[in-house]
Amino acid sequence: FLARIQIEGRMHLVDCFHGGRHFDVESLIEEHPELSQRARAAIEESNNLGAILLRYVTELQYTFASLSRHEDAALFHQLAETLQS
Repeated sequence: FLARIQIEGRMHLVDCFHGGRHFDVESLIEEHPELSQRARAAIEESNNLGAILLRYVTELQYTFASLSRHEDAALFHQLAETLQS
């Protein structure tokens, strides 16, 4: 996952799973014009805790499904539905 922080007044993304490497948001957007609007919005906008929790739950659902743990995947699918409403 990525976290957003400010370093010397500039917004950065920190890649928490890869040694904490960070990227300047403005430079990232300038250097990658191929980024979709959805990706740009994800980079530039903050999310509330509910949206972050929904992402975790959805990722767990897909992970369990890919491991053929269908009962667990169904449980996380139901949880995700409650978070979306």
